[in-house]
Amino acid sequence: MYPLYHNGDHVLVLRQSTLNRSGEIGVVLYDGEQATLKKIEYVAGENWIKLVPINPEYQEKTIQNIDLEQCRILGIPRVLIREIE
Repeated sequence: MYPLYHNGDHVLVLRQSTLNRSGEIGVVLYDGEQATLKKIEYVAGENWIKLVPINPEYQEKTIQNIDLEQCRILGIPRVLIREIE
């Protein structure tokens, strides 16, 4: 996720099945096997979540209704490890 994360970075993720709040960056599994690190927006009680990339070259994705049943939060990033070039 630009500019926070770059190719080659290692991210240690605190495993948890929920987010602390809407707008938090998290690791989400969707479509059965797709995993991504994105800002996740939602409204409590509604049947959708929005995956928002920080990199403006990518579009956001909304997961809703039946597709939401195959979606789950894997955790939230806690430590970034980056090699110095």
